[in-house]
Amino acid sequence: MVGFLDSIDTEEEEEYIPAKTFIKCMECEEALVSREYNEKNPIGACKCKNINIGIHLIENGKFTHFVTVKWEKTPPEIYEEELENDRSMEIMDTQCC
Repeated sequence: MVGFLDSIDTEEEEEYIPAKTFIKCMECEEALVSREYNEKNPIGACKCKNINIGIHLIENGKFTHFVTVKWEKTPPEIYEEELENDRSMEIMDTQCC
């Protein structure tokens, strides 16, 4: 069976390169990685306790939770770094459950 969209050129999908989201405290310079926080590790803080990280659980969604960030004095710098050959998510998945 031939569809009416068969003759339309489709763009090739770009290769996905995983990125890590860092939450850096501007007081003590510690950088926390957001993907390290989940249902088994729901809270965290930087060394000086300026940055507090938690999770907010989501029901009936594609994702199970999202990360929340609060600060006492100075807001953090939040940035992503793309890392080729980063297998940390695969490692975390195997340690889960």
